[in-house]
Amino acid sequence: MKDIQAAGGSTADRINIPIGSQGANRHLSLDLGEGVRQHVLIAGKTGSGKSTLLHAIITSGAYRYTPDELQFYLLDFKKGVEFKPYAEASFPHARVIGIESEREFGRSVLQRLDEELRGEKFRAAGVQELDEYRKASGQKMPRIMLVVDEFQELFIRDDRLAGDCAMLLDRLVRQGRSFGMHVVLSSQSLAGAYSLPRATLGQMAVRIAMQCSEADAALILADDNTAARLISRPGEAIYNDAGGLIEGNQPFQVAWLSNSAHREMLQSIAHRDQGHVQSLPPAVVFEGNRPCRWTPVLANQVVPSSEDKSLYGLLGEAVEIGPPVAVKLTRDTGRNLLVMAPGDSRGSVVATCAASFFKSDPRTEVIYFDGARVDDGESVGPWLSESGISSKVIKLRDVESEIVRVHGIVQERMKEDGDFPPIILVIDPLERFRDLRQEESFNFSLDAAASSVSGATALQECLRDGPAVNVYSIVVSGSAETLSRWLPRASQHDLELRVLGRMNASDSALLIDTPMASELSAATMLLYDDTDGRISKFRQCDLPDPADVKAWLTSS
Repeated sequence: MKDIQAAGGSTADRINIPIGSQGANRHLSLDLGEGVRQHVLIAGKTGSGKSTLLHAIITSGAYRYTPDELQFYLLDFKKGVEFKPYAEASFPHARVIGIESEREFGRSVLQRLDEELRGEKFRAAGVQELDEYRKASGQKMPRIMLVVDEFQELFIRDDRLAGDCAMLLDRLVRQGRSFGMHVVLSSQSLAGAYSLPRATLGQMAVRIAMQCSEADAALILADDNTAARLISRPGEAIYNDAGGLIEGNQPFQVAWLSNSAHREMLQSIAHRDQGHVQSLPPAVVFEGNRPCRWTPVLANQVVPSSEDKSLYGLLGEAVEIGPPVAVKLTRDTGRNLLVMAPGDSRGSVVATCAASFFKSDPRTEVIYFDGARVDDGESVGPWLSESGISSKVIKLRDVESEIVRVHGIVQERMKEDGDFPPIILVIDPLERFRDLRQEESFNFSLDAAASSVSGATALQECLRDGPAVNVYSIVVSGSAETLSRWLPRASQHDLELRVLGRMNASDSALLIDTPMASELSAATMLLYDDTDGRISKFRQCDLPDPADVKAWLTSS
């Protein structure tokens, strides 16, 4: 290869990317941008070398062209980390990198590209093609290449999301040609009930077939062109830019880079092109296989303006391109929060919410009912105080007297209007507090005898009346069965906001009228709002360092 510093290619009229060899001295290039050769369809079974081919397309393209000539949108729906090296190397050509992407994230990327179809700019310049626009305006406009590995995951279910993706991809394939947008779709198999319509696939004139079955060979090339079934070794492929016709077959060997050489090349490209990306926003990197990291920048995105008196609690990064997902507490009936998730996920949800609530209104007091046992791991209680959040930790023996005390505060506040300091009750977890269980809480302590209100009744009335006077509850529960045993149906309806982690389909359907929560990964959760049935999917935050949170809370 030539020296890495020399990348003088122009994409004004086409893209030409070397991707392999045909014999000893002849190279094969991916040639896009002329005639019907605009989009690429790749098929090959596991181990055939598809990932190697995608790396060759991306790395070779970045080697030949600078980011102001060519940009990539990378989506990987395979349960792996094929595109992670590009995120780690701060790959300058990538605008989006999806590692183990969620379907919702894929749709949002397609929507973003759909918005960038550039029609208005072209109409304003009175042109129809990318090269004409560059000549007329005197400005560079990069070509965009969308690379989707295992694209059929977008259509794994016959739902609205799949329909949206099919429509958006069809529009990109049909209209992207004029605007310099190219789509590369890769899959192990094109067979199956759910996929892109054949009409859309038919618009993709460049086909690359690797090791595959005879049925897939016919699908990727043509019914009478099953040459791909004869491929016997990984890395061998057939390049066809004639819509699959037999006369267009060009056998070749995919270019290969070792992992170390690949990383070195990406680092060299990043160093060479760092000056080109200073004017661009940072790339969007989505890692669907792990929780997101709490940062002050992320947390600041949910802090309300001074005029907004609501409390906002950060939950995590949305699985779509857009602002983070947050819970909003307003002084309306039912605005309490239920958290039902695996034990190792609950602490971070409570912590990040509490920190954001306190930032929303520094008068906020968190009363943490601590039901943690020795074998449960660390309680969130100490974290709250170390973070500088005004908090009070209540142990099991004091639960009933404290909930009755808070109930009294609610009753007093209901007698008059006012801007009351917010109080957040956190009951973690509900099943540890027998004093709060409906109609079965038998407590003969002096506190109970002196009070006309039981702990269970006090909790139910706090859920019902508290939000109107700035007293909110976060109820953490292990299962829908526990919730039903502890709270009557009316009180369950007072938990309008629900954060759910992965659970069985029946619990999910009972809580949010859909089994969606049963399909979550370990890193993703749902926020459901019962007032309008809206569901927001997000990647939860890791438990942040209390020192970092304290510094953020004290900053202006």
